[in-house]
Amino acid sequence: MDQVESSTAQHRTGTFPFMARDLLFDSGKPPPHLYRHDLESFFYILVWAALRYDFKLGVRLPTPERIQIWDSSMERAYNAKQSMIASMYTRDMILSHVQPQSRDRLVPWIISLARLFANGCYAQGHARNNPEWDQKTLGGWITFQKFMEALGREPRQLRPPQVDSATL
Repeated sequence: MDQVESSTAQHRTGTFPFMARDLLFDSGKPPPHLYRHDLESFFYILVWAALRYDFKLGVRLPTPERIQIWDSSMERAYNAKQSMIASMYTRDMILSHVQPQSRDRLVPWIISLARLFANGCYAQGHARNNPEWDQKTLGGWITFQKFMEALGREPRQLRPPQVDSATL
């Protein structure tokens, strides 16, 4: 489930406020799109929804200033996302905007996922010169299995289809 073909797009794809941090660098050529980028994008969608919607009343709320930056320049968006993941203070400031009725369910997921991405980022920083480093999963930190564990969920296992040997 963690091994997904890289995108063949010759440009950045995705909705800008939800793009993974790695995809926000402009080095002249688009970075490879990895499965872990999709997991990180889901994280930003979760944060956005927790801050922007009152699920009880079914209404959209104003965007808090701290995440409006996600829809600005690539550099500012990267820095804001990195700060939210790495800094408990920044994360607490952002999560203070989550509606009370959503807080008990969504905030633990957001904190747990932020820690997961922070651990992967920290490990990456310490492995920069290691030729064996697995960039696709940040050294095994960012996988579907780890993502689901951070949510306190067990992934459903896909079973191969049953084959009736009589029809072969």
